[in-house]
Amino acid sequence: MSGVTATGATALTDIESHSRSLLFWRSMTQWLGGMGIIMLFITILPKLGIARRQMFRAEVPGLQEEQLRPRTRETAKILWLVYIVLSISELLILMIAGLSPYDAITHTFTSISCSGFSPYSDSIAAFNDPMVEGIIMVFMFQGGAKFALHYKSIFSDRTSLIKDQEFKFYFSIIAIATIVLAHMLFKTEVYSLADAFRYSSFQVISILTTTGYATADFNLWPDSSRSILFLLMFIGGCAGSTSGGVKVIRLLLLLKYAQKGLCRKPIFRLILT
Repeated sequence: MSGVTATGATALTDIESHSRSLLFWRSMTQWLGGMGIIMLFITILPKLGIARRQMFRAEVPGLQEEQLRPRTRETAKILWLVYIVLSISELLILMIAGLSPYDAITHTFTSISCSGFSPYSDSIAAFNDPMVEGIIMVFMFQGGAKFALHYKSIFSDRTSLIKDQEFKFYFSIIAIATIVLAHMLFKTEVYSLADAFRYSSFQVISILTTTGYATADFNLWPDSSRSILFLLMFIGGCAGSTSGGVKVIRLLLLLKYAQKGLCRKPIFRLILT
């Protein structure tokens, strides 16, 4: 249940004591659930009729469905193709970085799907490798972005990511939260400046995209730092991504509606302008 829904909660304690085949299967369930089981059925079952569009609308969260092709099945195929290409890319890059095929594929399954199962109890901290952390961080970030935008940026409009308001807001949240969190960790002398940015950037992306990976025990961080991570957990990534949460687009609309309502009052209009 936790794997297919890409929740990432686990009842296992000594994870390394279990067989590699079990942990591989455990990671693969999250990869399948990341893009969505319904999306997979739409792709492989040709005769769903009108139910296909209804299932697609139910599966893809957001304010409107992202139809890349007139046929829903073709759109589902494109999204799965982007998902597979990103997965293969991450797998190869992690192997080049020095991970074994087993470690590379299990962490690919659970990072691009923004799910967070790791075959190690210490999660990504087990590697203690800034390069591996950086690679996983990049693909968690991509997993938290809208997959339709990935396709458009590759095949049609290379500036689609830059033009998208939700993506820009998503990136801004990560950048601001990372800077604030790094400043707090450095000011309280928890880490050096370099380590503060290293650990804060990873944890911000991991929590915001609802992946749940960890490179440090943030329970030992100051309460103010943990409060930021706690708030990010509720936001989630972009609509149409593999991440969970409320989604960035809803927070963006909430702020826009709030600004529009406040601007009607003369005193708030003066402050906001």
